[in-house]
Amino acid sequence: MTPPQPGVAPKLPKIHGAGGMTIAAVRAAVSGGARFLVFPYCESWLIVSFRRVSDPVLVKPGESTLRAAGVPILHSLLFGWWGFPWGPIWTVMTVSRSLRGGIDVTGPLMADLEDAYADRQLEPISTK
Repeated sequence: MTPPQPGVAPKLPKIHGAGGMTIAAVRAAVSGGARFLVFPYCESWLIVSFRRVSDPVLVKPGESTLRAAGVPILHSLLFGWWGFPWGPIWTVMTVSRSLRGGIDVTGPLMADLEDAYADRQLEPISTK
């Protein structure tokens, strides 16, 4: 997420799993135990390797994180190995982290959402 700057609305990432929800509904879901997670993945092109994270996913209580982590894990397994020397190392690291539930970004993302939707409480969260 972006550091706060006075007078500048934060740039929000595409959010999966929150389609049609207002900021109030998201706030209630997070209060009820939902979390925003990102999942790391790796891709390599011969001598260059990159570690990146997926767009945030809203995972509600009781939902498995494996479903949300599936695409980043598959991406790492297919495209992560091919760079030397970091490709295999980062592939194992990113797949392991995704299998353990990803990275929780609920706090910073909620702060950005609260800032961005402060004057638009009933407007659905953008998922674009």
